[in-house]
Amino acid sequence: MKKIKKLGQLIDMASSKAFINRGKPFKEIAVKWQLIVGQTIWMKTIPVRITYKKFSDKNIPGNLIIKSDPAFALELQHIQDKLIEKINSFLGYNAIGSITLLQAPIPKKTSQKNYFRPKNPDNYEKILIKKTEHLKSEDLSLALARLGETALGSKINK
Repeated sequence: MKKIKKLGQLIDMASSKAFINRGKPFKEIAVKWQLIVGQTIWMKTIPVRITYKKFSDKNIPGNLIIKSDPAFALELQHIQDKLIEKINSFLGYNAIGSITLLQAPIPKKTSQKNYFRPKNPDNYEKILIKKTEHLKSEDLSLALARLGETALGSKINK
């Protein structure tokens, strides 16, 4: 009988295999890119891979290749040293020594703070009250109305 594995373990195993050819610290950088660089840079860049010099005996920092929006590439080039410092401080050691920019269109990314806002919250309030008022338990009715108001982002006065 096989042992049940957690979903997080399976994702970690699959992503480790996918990221193995891109450099050891690349997985950490790619997964937490938005946290490392901030919202503005994250919207206009994608980390591609880390390359290292072949046949080097010393622990020489790698070169991070970043795909950048062409309109943002010049600005990114000016803040490149600060970006290297941010990445290295996030990782805790000197993993990145230089950055190479590839200018290419970046697909539009949506911010993770997209909340649903109803166009007319008064109509939703009336619908929620009507849907929950026929229940025998007043506590259940109120709890469902509150759940609905949370889901819709509006306030219900009951």
